[in-house]
Amino acid sequence: MSTSCVYPLDTRRAFELAAEAGYDGVEVMVTQHRATQDAPTLLALSAEFGLDILSIHAPVLTRTAFVWGRDHREKLRRSAALAAAVGASTVVVHPPFRWQRRYAKAFVDLVAELSEEHGLEVAVENMACFSSRGLTVQPFAFGYDPASLDCAALTLDFSHAALAGEDSLEIATRFGSRLRHVHLCDGTAPSPPRRLPG
Repeated sequence: MSTSCVYPLDTRRAFELAAEAGYDGVEVMVTQHRATQDAPTLLALSAEFGLDILSIHAPVLTRTAFVWGRDHREKLRRSAALAAAVGASTVVVHPPFRWQRRYAKAFVDLVAELSEEHGLEVAVENMACFSSRGLTVQPFAFGYDPASLDCAALTLDFSHAALAGEDSLEIATRFGSRLRHVHLCDGTAPSPPRRLPG
């Protein structure tokens, strides 16, 4: 279970609820909550509630814009270091936005470098596009589907797929052996579903 499922509740409460619900591990979404950024605190919660920390989600959301500074390369580096420190095997990261040109230019190489350096998988997540007043906005540098990127590991997010008007099974098939991580949720497609260009 992701700690983001109970936002804005604190990290301790997320671990507590995950344990109560019968999960055996958690994904920690790095946010402005200090506990999500601190390896000793996370390891203590892991031990207290008997939950493995399976993945770290890099702070890439709007509400985490200033967590660990504004340089997304540094955010990804720190996420990988945190994952290694807590024994997580995966870091989940969103692809760069179009306006993050320097980050986009370094992104694929940085993903490979951090994977090798820390012995973990940096799994790039599929995203959604946004429509407003009949216009489709594609804010991501490489599009919303990371399948074309030369990355060894990918994350499939069911809610993002639904918002993009995509079938999650088709995405999973497209990702193939690079599918390493899944965000399973009850997201539904807009009505009528829209299929967006990649």
